[in-house]
Amino acid sequence: MKKIFQILISATFLICIYSCSDTGQKETTQSGTRNASTKKLEDSLFAAFATDCDYYVDSSEAALMIDKYEKNFEPDKYGLVKEFWIEKCVLTGISEYFRAHPRADGVRFFFGAGQKSYESPFIPKLQVVMTTPAKPQSQLEKHLNEFGVTIPLTNCTPSAIDINLPINRAYEMIDTFGYKFRGEGSLGQRYPARRDPLSLGVWIARCKIDSLMKLFNSTSSLDGLMAISASYYKEDSRYQVGYRKYIVQSTLVFVPTIGGVKNWDIVKPPPSKSGGGLNHGELCPDICN
Repeated sequence: MKKIFQILISATFLICIYSCSDTGQKETTQSGTRNASTKKLEDSLFAAFATDCDYYVDSSEAALMIDKYEKNFEPDKYGLVKEFWIEKCVLTGISEYFRAHPRADGVRFFFGAGQKSYESPFIPKLQVVMTTPAKPQSQLEKHLNEFGVTIPLTNCTPSAIDINLPINRAYEMIDTFGYKFRGEGSLGQRYPARRDPLSLGVWIARCKIDSLMKLFNSTSSLDGLMAISASYYKEDSRYQVGYRKYIVQSTLVFVPTIGGVKNWDIVKPPPSKSGGGLNHGELCPDICN
């Protein structure tokens, strides 16, 4: 996993936008072709996207992580969801919440589960929970979950994620995912779990959302993020500092979408020549608060 210090819109994606102008020129997002206007636009955006909190994973590495998730957690067999679409309006709401609440330091995407009807199967969903810094912090408690707060949503009814749930319902769905999919002994009892490397939550830093909104506000074509179920598969710096419990543990890879479709060419920090996605976060277990 590479820690990046810059995120910018890839040259190929910008060329695709340029091809929609009156020039009549057409390029694909995978061509890699550059021209003077594209280079100028890249340079102007470079500083705006600079941040030291983002972790980049190129598409080839992401493919390995997604494949590892498939092999280790067998989503088709156990009814796990492989992808969750997070609409742009949700990201906008989270960003607005941050502006109104300076102490908020991030967002935790919990996995929950519910039923459409009494006899229907349980279906996993992502649940958005805002966080504030824990005081004092410890190895297992870094960001306190703020259940029950209201994230502003405008003309937005998310389909793949839960947001602004009542506190009791939020806990119920998280506990249900733990019991039904992680194999926890009883509702709300995290340990022991038969499938403990299947994460219950992924924490994302506030600065990541801030940098993503700069990306989204720069072009109207982006309409969301696809959160893709994936798994780490080797020891790395994230594991060494205790941001996850297991070498092989599930996580999420975030890829911008256009028309609800993943576009791997948008996130491409220099000097990388291939597109990719974003992967970052402290995982539950062990960091659940």
